[in-house]
Amino acid sequence: MTNEEFIVSFEREFFTGSYSESAIKADLEARKTMDSLSTMGSSGMQTNRLGEKRNIYFQDFENVLYHIDRISKEDTTFISRCERCKSQVNKLKDIVSNF
Repeated sequence: MTNEEFIVSFEREFFTGSYSESAIKADLEARKTMDSLSTMGSSGMQTNRLGEKRNIYFQDFENVLYHIDRISKEDTTFISRCERCKSQVNKLKDIVSNF
């Protein structure tokens, strides 16, 4: 994948796609509900789906930040787009942290 393809893909997913702010909030809320309801089942054990997904989000965010930093060092034409992407990732990290 070229640097431009990566940036375009990132912008699509993290601003309007499956990693957008609204998608992440909806996903975490659904997992929180599943965790709450899981203790009412026959086993009474909590599933911890929220905690697991939060960890996955953080791993994905760190991976994206690594690639954004690499791209911004390799090709200065993408610096402003990389900065915008980094800002979005940090915003999403805050959302996941505070959920």
